Parts: sequence; C-alpha cells; structure tokens
Amino acid sequence: MLHAVLRMVNLYMPNYLGDADKYIPANPGVTPPDIVPSGIICRSTRACAPIPNKLAGVDGRLFSAIIILAFTDP
Repeated sequence: MLHAVLRMVNLYMPNYLGDADKYIPANPGVTPPDIVPSGIICRSTRACAPIPNKLAGVDGRLFSAIIILAFTDP
C-alpha cells in the first residue's frame, strides 16, 4: 500500500515534496547571499591582500604558486 502511494506521488505530483526555491525566476543582477567569492576562500589571496600595490600582489600570488608547484611531488 505504501509503495502504491509513493508511486502515485512520484507520478502525479513530482514536485510536491521538492524545494520551492527552484521556481524563483533568476535575476542576473543579484548574487545569491549563499555564494561566497573565491577570493575570500583562496589562501594566496588572503596572504597577498595586505600588499598595497596590485601588481606586486599579483606577482606574489604567481611566485607562491610557482614555489608550491616546484616543491611538490608530481
């Protein structure tokens, strides 16, 4: 009996138990609050953030990546 009820729900009301957020229209002008920019997560970005010169910060990230790649096993 339970199998039949679950089958009916699945066939005739597939979105009955679903998430209502899937039906909100997309707005390309607004970023959802649960998405975090990757710069906050990336360690090299946080490490080079105090550098006042942007070009020096980019160079610092590049050299740190080169050093990490040079000293890790392939």
